[in-house]
Amino acid sequence: MVDRIVGKLGKLAPYRPEGSSPQPTRDNSMIYNSKFAKNKAVEQKVKEQLLGDFDEKDLNWIDDAKWQGPREVPLKDIDFSNEKSWRASHEQEKVEKRKKKIKNNDIKPILLVKTPKNKKFIIIDGHHRALAYKELDKPVLAWIGHVDREDGPWDTLHNKQHEVQDADKKTAAASSKVKKPETIESINQKLPKHINNLMNWSQYNDLISNYRTYVNAKNNGATDDELARISFDNGDRAHSFFNYTGRYAFMNIRNKWNLLGSLHHQQHAKNQQAAAEATAATIEQQNKRPQRSKQTPPDTPTLF
Repeated sequence: MVDRIVGKLGKLAPYRPEGSSPQPTRDNSMIYNSKFAKNKAVEQKVKEQLLGDFDEKDLNWIDDAKWQGPREVPLKDIDFSNEKSWRASHEQEKVEKRKKKIKNNDIKPILLVKTPKNKKFIIIDGHHRALAYKELDKPVLAWIGHVDREDGPWDTLHNKQHEVQDADKKTAAASSKVKKPETIESINQKLPKHINNLMNWSQYNDLISNYRTYVNAKNNGATDDELARISFDNGDRAHSFFNYTGRYAFMNIRNKWNLLGSLHHQQHAKNQQAAAEATAATIEQQNKRPQRSKQTPPDTPTLF
């Protein structure tokens, strides 16, 4: 059932370190295993998933870690000890949305890191998703990175998910401000960048062609209703590329197209409402004009 999420990433199985028994004990199941081979394919997939949310310079450490996944990890093996300090713990509405996605098997794996001394996995990215799994009492779908020291650049990603305390409350207030909502213009600026990240893939030319179809229609005066249809069609094509390749970069493009289609659809509805209101106002104005009374012509005198 979960296979649909990860495309061709392989059959999922509960997390089990290499060389462990079929039912590992708590002691040997969480120990860092230096024999994990580096997996370039998984490294690339992890990077692609994170590129839309983090600067590329913050992700260089991924090349040095040893990766597995995506795998299902039991909740008891994940560190939830400081969850009250997570920003996600104060954003229940977002957690509820993640729960719906999990039930629909439409959710990205979270990112876990295992350090040599820590008995549990640390959540690096995906705190909302982790809380959603916890509330549903389900094992967590995750990428697993094994690192060779306790502290490192992965903490940068983890710390971005925390509420800053005490002396840093002013900074927290500024950093936790709600992001400006996406607009048609902002998405149009981001889409080419997302597409160019896939320049080395055979589907790149199709992505460019789909984008040009949208741009040409927009430049030729297509209605918002027509642009919404084109956007949703392009999103469906990007989703088919994801199903074929398993690359989350295609899923990011699909999400952008679907959001763009929704915004055009909303704009179309606003335009229709504005036109209807303008028509109603015109009719009302006409009805308010005083009616000219018909004057009866005077009687013409009889000449006979």
